[in-house]
This record gives sequence, C-alpha cells and structure tokens, in this order.
Amino acid sequence: MSAPGAATHELSYETKVKGYLKVFYILIVITVLEVGVVLIHLPHLLTTLIVVGLSLLKAFMVGYYFMHLNHETSWLKFVAVLPACMFFYAAVLIPDVSKRPISIYSPEPPRVFLNTHSESNDPSALHGTAESPTKAPAAPAAPTNHSK
Repeated sequence: MSAPGAATHELSYETKVKGYLKVFYILIVITVLEVGVVLIHLPHLLTTLIVVGLSLLKAFMVGYYFMHLNHETSWLKFVAVLPACMFFYAAVLIPDVSKRPISIYSPEPPRVFLNTHSESNDPSALHGTAESPTKAPAAPAAPTNHSK
C-alpha cells in the first residue's frame, strides 16, 4: 500500500530500468548515425547541419528522460527550453551579421591628414587643408550684374 499523498502512477523498478535502457540504446544509435554522417564525406555545411541536429536531439532526450523533465510542470519545461530557443536565435543571426561590412555599424572616422605622403611642395597639403583629389572641382561662380 502506498503512502498518503504519493503519486499513483509509480512505475516498478524493472519498468523504469527498461525505459532508461531503451533511451540509452536510442542514444547509441544516434551517436553511430553522427559518426556515419561524418565518415561518408557529405558537403561540409550539410554534414554540420545533420550532426548539430542529431546532437540537439540527443541533448533533448538526455534532458527529457535522464533529467526527468518529462515529470516536471510546464513552467519548468518552459524555463529549460527558453535558453535553447535563445541559442537557436543567436545561431541564426550570427552568420547573417558576420557577412555584413563593419561600416554598417560604425562609419569610418574622418581622416585628419588627407595627403600626408604627397609629392607636392604645397605646405597646406601636409596639414590636411588641401582639397581631396576625389572631390569634384567647385563650380564657377555665377556672373553678377552690377549695372544700375
């Protein structure tokens, strides 16, 4: 007879061991699949995606069965899954951000000395006051009419 307040869905020791062994064997099969995927020399990206996916499946199974998340409340399951979702979100964003040029995030600072290695004898070129050679020449001033 069970104690008052004890869960009525208690499993026998043999049933628990069989369940753990079943999960253990599944984890072994997934590990063999991971090694097989690496050994068959698929394209690098495909190999990486398959191995990471299988590893995430193994991590889920370890957490769900061996860490007893299957017996926890839904709130605790949410707390356990939230970091995984954040990791997935970061893993999706990192390749995107790494392909962007840095100038999007921080513009290039203005150059103080434009022509420091100039062959010119003009002293203003050494102090950065000369016009940049990439600038278009200024337009001539419009003629003014001073007649009365």
